[in-house]
Amino acid sequence: MIAQRLRPFLVLGVVLLLLTGIGATVAYGTCGGGEGSTGLTVSPDEWVFGGAGTTKAFTVKNTGTGAGANISDLEVKILSGQFEITGTTCTNNLAGGASCSVTVKCLKNSPNSGLLQARSAAKFTEGSAELKT
Repeated sequence: MIAQRLRPFLVLGVVLLLLTGIGATVAYGTCGGGEGSTGLTVSPDEWVFGGAGTTKAFTVKNTGTGAGANISDLEVKILSGQFEITGTTCTNNLAGGASCSVTVKCLKNSPNSGLLQARSAAKFTEGSAELKT
């Protein structure tokens, strides 16, 4: 019973694999009009701080387009390292094509490394910047 239900998907998967294997371009889309695309970037994507007490402003951008590109669950945080967010213009909402800024402060001299992450769980996207001293 399950095999019968999955058969169309398996056949489609094999056809796509064969087409891409011979160098053919495969395009696909969805019905319903305007889901849009969403992506997050953090720039610069890497920064070396001058030592404890120094700060750097990072830009978080929603590179998405289309009606469904707006993010309503943006989360920006430090994942690791001795760094802290000292200021931000980022809120939970970030429209497609819009940007916000995050200021990060280094709390410890070398060796110190960490990660600044911006993510949207609902849109399955994230961007990050590597932090170092």
